[in-house]
Amino acid sequence: NAVWALSGLDWALGRYHEQARLLASSAASEPDPELREDLLIAAGESYAHIDDPVQAEKELRAAAKLDPTDYRPYAKLASRGYAPRKDLAGARAVVAEGIAAGADPFELFLGLANAAHAIGNLDAEEAALVRAVDARPSDFVAVSRLASVYMDAKRFDQAALWWRRAAEIRPGSAEAFYQLGLAEEAAYQYY
Repeated sequence: NAVWALSGLDWALGRYHEQARLLASSAASEPDPELREDLLIAAGESYAHIDDPVQAEKELRAAAKLDPTDYRPYAKLASRGYAPRKDLAGARAVVAEGIAAGADPFELFLGLANAAHAIGNLDAEEAALVRAVDARPSDFVAVSRLASVYMDAKRFDQAALWWRRAAEIRPGSAEAFYQLGLAEEAAYQYY
């Protein structure tokens, strides 16, 4: 599609405002609802990139109206719209809105975790990752991220527990076993 090619060119040349406007105007005239939604999401991300949260929210909310069960607009709005403004309450509200509309809770809680991480709220990041893992217990990435949060919080017993779980999910992961060893060593009490 020519729009995506031009959008990529604008990005490569650092013409971020032009890219955002191109994507938004292309979405407005796109007859295919799925492609229109993709264009709106991309436009929202572009507007977020140029620090225009009002326009980013407008585009992402328009995308959510096209398919309320698609997690992407809500997750992007949480992490790219509200997080830069340090608005954790807004991020939580948009995630709740997405869940109420039938969007995938796992992906939405990952979006909320991304927002909390960007804001620097380790407790909120942990809570969102716990909810994500509850929704999809065998997801290696979510379990690993949760283990990393516990490592960052210096809660090494919890980190070891979750790295062990990550190693069980993906037994061939050297990273999981390495991190498990670090967590167990840090949790060990020398006498």
